[in-house]
Amino acid sequence: MVFFLPKNMHLLFLHTVKQYKKMESQKTPPVFWTKKETSIYLRSSTKFVDRLISNGRIKAFKINRKVLVYSETVTEQNINAIRPKFL
Repeated sequence: MVFFLPKNMHLLFLHTVKQYKKMESQKTPPVFWTKKETSIYLRSSTKFVDRLISNGRIKAFKINRKVLVYSETVTEQNINAIRPKFL
């Protein structure tokens, strides 16, 4: 079975990997992340981050059109727990 990817798909993947490595190299994480940065950190989609926000698993707020997520609330414990514990 042979799969064909769109022309620029490998560039998108490399860009995402570079962003993730850049986030890992920072000594202290930023206080707020965008939905895209959160999805890169979790290695998931932005739809999944939307679902976590709407279910109350992670805290976020909106400024104009931009949604910012509190980085302290993005923990494995909060995502998997029945009742998330926020700091």
